[in-house]
Amino acid sequence: MGFDCLQPMEAKAGCEVLEYARQYRDRLCFVGNMDVTVLNTNDRSKVRDEVVGKRRALQELRAAYVFHSDHSIPPDVRYDTYRYAPELWKAPRDY
Repeated sequence: MGFDCLQPMEAKAGCEVLEYARQYRDRLCFVGNMDVTVLNTNDRSKVRDEVVGKRRALQELRAAYVFHSDHSIPPDVRYDTYRYAPELWKAPRDY
């Protein structure tokens, strides 16, 4: 079909980037799938588990990935939580 990147990847709809990456990592790039319901908790340990867990797995799979949420960010996600997630993604080590 000519596409080379898969988005949206809404976690709440049952999409799981790791499942797709295991099967198509050599043919597709993936965008999103960071679960906003986790961000919505504003709990740094849960956000860390979500982001770092997916980062580790995608790195092990050597899958092309663009960091993004799985959906728009709801207004009850605090700004510091919103900033924390991509900082974790970019961090050279796990927090």
